[in-house]
Amino acid sequence: DLQDLSGKVFVIPMTT
Repeated sequence: DLQDLSGKVFVIPMTT
């Protein structure tokens, strides 16, 4: 879902 994608894209840059 859109929320899942947004969460992943938000976690990727944040964790980097």
